[in-house]
Amino acid sequence: MGTHYALDILFVSDQPLWPMDRGSRVRGAHLARTLAQHGLKVGVASLQHAERKTPGWLQELTLDWPRPMPSDLKRFALGWSGRLMGLRDRLGGAQGLNANQFAGILPLVEQSRPRAVVALGEHGPALLRGLSWAYPTLPRVWVADQEPASAELSLLKQEGITALGRRGKRALQQALTLACFNRGNPAHRTSAIVGNSPGESRWLGRLGGTRAVTVVNGVDTDYYHPTDAVRSPRTAILFGNLGSEATAQAACWFARKVWPHAVYRWPDATWTILGRSPRPEVRALAELPGVELITDVKDIRPFVRSQAAVIVPTRCGRGTSNTLLEAASLGMPILASTRAKRGLDFGSQPAPMLTCRGASTWVEALDKVWHAPARARALGRLARAWVEERHTWDAAAMQVNTLLQGLHPIEEVFPEVPADQAPAAPLRIAQRQAA
Repeated sequence: MGTHYALDILFVSDQPLWPMDRGSRVRGAHLARTLAQHGLKVGVASLQHAERKTPGWLQELTLDWPRPMPSDLKRFALGWSGRLMGLRDRLGGAQGLNANQFAGILPLVEQSRPRAVVALGEHGPALLRGLSWAYPTLPRVWVADQEPASAELSLLKQEGITALGRRGKRALQQALTLACFNRGNPAHRTSAIVGNSPGESRWLGRLGGTRAVTVVNGVDTDYYHPTDAVRSPRTAILFGNLGSEATAQAACWFARKVWPHAVYRWPDATWTILGRSPRPEVRALAELPGVELITDVKDIRPFVRSQAAVIVPTRCGRGTSNTLLEAASLGMPILASTRAKRGLDFGSQPAPMLTCRGASTWVEALDKVWHAPARARALGRLARAWVEERHTWDAAAMQVNTLLQGLHPIEEVFPEVPADQAPAAPLRIAQRQAA
């Protein structure tokens, strides 16, 4: 009788996957859900509990994060050991990483006995490194939201030389963290890193010193589906995580460079900014003529569908724009910056949206979608067809599964033990709530 595996894949992170208000949460939650729908045994565990009640499908996948024993703390520390251990400790401390809490991943793996562990979020490499001494042959993969060092530098480009010290320090810290927790003894390295664009993957692989592959993001086309809703004339919407620095910079740039020209030309034009937790500079935009700020709604779809256009004026940051994918899935006409299209798969076809660079091209694009309804509807249909063909979570999940299948170790990770001596099954949060 072969080794018994309780799980095929264990997803871990220090932050909960709900609400899905940032890239790593969207990516991780949909990958876990889709792989489970395809029949794989999937578990999800996070160091911190979700602030809101999670949906039923996520509760069914969620495992409790165990409290580590003293022996777990020692084994986890051995994973962080070796050359540069002191630097790893200092970098971890500077970012608030608590190795004592992270060590709970060891009893979690012992209980769930996965074929592979997939870490999500910025601190995934630190979690995986702690596993490396106890389980050197267990495949360990980091699914990155973005390459953090270059994301910081892109913000610096927008803020100017005055932010050099602050942004430069953070970029260096992020690059060193990625390198220190991935490089060194091959047994301690992450098995693979998953980026969401070819350029992103190249940088992640170079800094991490390991194999990097590209898996493009998907979108839930069943949830974000088009309707025949009436669209208000001369309206536009920007939606997303308004607490994100990149989103805030995009909104402020548009407000400063483009919107004054639009309202001068069309005094009745309305721009809606929609999202959660807006930064102070975003809140201030509601004072501008024709601007409306709407926050913390449960369902963004009716608001988006009522608009004549979606704008994605991304100026900085890295990674794929989930906002753009959601707008395309809703069948909306989209106006996007060149940077907003990074990481998207268009194949050999032109992008089904209007690409805008300078302020004048944004105003011209608004004119095209506001005063040519037939063209706007055609753009929306093309956008919907594009995501259905190129950006599904089914395709992304199968790419991840293929990667993990290729990483299976030759040696068995977990020794076979009699049933009466097997570790207790991990407690699912749904079971705990029902008790």
